[in-house]
Amino acid sequence: MRSIESFADLAAGLNEDYLADFLQVDLKTLRRWKSGASKPPHAVTLLLRLKFESDLSALGGPEWEGFRLRPDGKFYHPFWERGFDPGQLKAMFFMVQDAWADKRDLESLRAELADLRKSEAFYRRQCQVESRMGLMLARIAG
Repeated sequence: MRSIESFADLAAGLNEDYLADFLQVDLKTLRRWKSGASKPPHAVTLLLRLKFESDLSALGGPEWEGFRLRPDGKFYHPFWERGFDPGQLKAMFFMVQDAWADKRDLESLRAELADLRKSEAFYRRQCQVESRMGLMLARIAG
């Protein structure tokens, strides 16, 4: 996770009334934080990073570096330039569940196929034995 910027850096250029309302603090408290007269709670700094920089590592830690939740309402993966909307993320969950179910079904079908192949081999051997026995009986009788 990158180093936490100062509150003043994160709040620079933002409307103070909007920011105070967003953080649910009065303007006096907000201005003390911006001036450095008092330090805001760590959670406030993390919330600003999440809100205005879309930085999910602010909450999730270093393994979330590069993941973004942007104002367009989409989730961005560091190696995929197009964002995912909530519907796509929900669909991915069900697609993964379907893929796991399909994988289990495939493994079961492979096991059944292996059993069928063993049965087929046994049946072929039986046919060969019966055919030989038929030839032997025909020779004896003939």
